[in-house]
Amino acid sequence: MGRSAVFTAKQRGAVVIAGVLKRQIDETAAIGADRIIATDDQSAMDNLPPLDAVADAVGGKTAETLISKVSLVACLHRCSEPLRMPRSTHR
Repeated sequence: MGRSAVFTAKQRGAVVIAGVLKRQIDETAAIGADRIIATDDQSAMDNLPPLDAVADAVGGKTAETLISKVSLVACLHRCSEPLRMPRSTHR
């Protein structure tokens, strides 16, 4: 998961689960995610709880698996409302 996605999500109050390859877990710890999982560990992927959203920059099978974890309730709630972005306090 990209640093910018983690930073932006954390600024907006999200609990962030970063998905990376097993070999990247140690170096990913510094980006500020609340939790890190190995996307190449089937057990870790199977045990993910329902998610409110997914940010994916790679695509493919992993993205399909993660998107299938998005809660239908979260999608219906968020997708049915207009997107409201908070005004930036940084200028």
